[in-house]
Parts: sequence; structure tokens; C-alpha cells
Amino acid sequence: MVFVVLLVVSSFIYSAPSTGKSPQYLLNWYSQSSHKRDVSLSTVIADVGVVFGLFWFGYLRDRFSRSDSGARLAPIFLAGVVLFAGGGLVFSGAQFALGDNPKKMDPATAQTLNFLATDIGAAGILVGLSVLLSAAGFIIFQSRVLPRWLAWVSFVLAVVALAGPIGFFAFLATGIWILIVAGYMWRHEQDLPVSADAPERAPVITTG
Repeated sequence: MVFVVLLVVSSFIYSAPSTGKSPQYLLNWYSQSSHKRDVSLSTVIADVGVVFGLFWFGYLRDRFSRSDSGARLAPIFLAGVVLFAGGGLVFSGAQFALGDNPKKMDPATAQTLNFLATDIGAAGILVGLSVLLSAAGFIIFQSRVLPRWLAWVSFVLAVVALAGPIGFFAFLATGIWILIVAGYMWRHEQDLPVSADAPERAPVITTG
């Protein structure tokens, strides 16, 4: 929940200018003190959110890997998580650079960094989302560790994430997906089904 809330707050504080703007417009925009403040605050909040997100996705990866099919697909799920987080950090890194000291930049530098954040960072985020949601969908569908309808939702979001301009809607919907999965895990952790072919865990031996 913290991860989703922080990303939502970050997105409301600041939105990057369109890549169609002229280099001089971008330089002037990022040079304004109010925009510099918003960029810095938004990126710090998003980076803190990424930290919380990685811990939660790590827990989910462990939960998914408790079935045979999940054990095979969990590394792909984790790779998607890393791509997702990496894309977010590319975005925030470029934004930090733009807000560092824009008055000493030339317009072409501002435009390049804006492209880096908006296009390359966003591409990493959306491709990572598609990979992790696809893997999660197959794991849920095969192991039924969560309700099967969540697998179909995962597949739809994975496709939408790669559907060009509307990919941003997959990013927004993934926040709802995360809250649903987290709520289900919180309420039913002890009762979640695991397939019969799940590897048996070694008993914990205590001494003394």
C-alpha cells in the first residue's frame, strides 16, 4: 500500500513536459524554481516508493515460487520487477539531472534529458510491467495461488502495457492490481492454496 500511495502522490506532484516542446521551452520550464522544487520532491517520493516496492515484490516472488510452476517462472517475474524498477530509476535520475542546475544547461541538453526520462525511462517501466504481469498471470493460472480471475486481469494488463500510448493506463491499473493482491495475501496468507507438486520445505530444527 505504501508503494502505491507514494507513486500516486509522486505522479500528482509533477508531470514531465511533452517531448514535442521546443528545447528552449524545456530549458525555461525546468529553470523555474517552482518546477525545480516539484521535480525534486516528486522524484524523491517515487524513489522511496521503489524501495518499498522491491521489498513487496520480493515477498510476492517468494510466495509465487512455492509451487512447481511458480518456481520455474519466479525468476522471470523477478526480472520484470528489476526492469520495472530500473525504468523508474532512469526516469527519476534524468529528472534529478534536469532539476540540478538547469540554468547552466543548454537547450539541447534539457531536451535530451527530457527524452531520456519520458521515452527510455517509460519504456523500461512498461516493458518491466508487461514481463512481471505475464509471469504472474501464468503462475496464478497454473498454481491457483490466487483467484484465477486475477490471472486474466494480469494478461490483459500485460498486453495493454505494450500498446503504445495507452500503456500508461496499464501502469495506473497495476496499482489497483497490487492493492488487490496485497489485500488477498494479508487476509488469506495461511489459507492460500499451493499445488500438490510444490516442493516440500525442510523442517526447521531448533536446539536447546
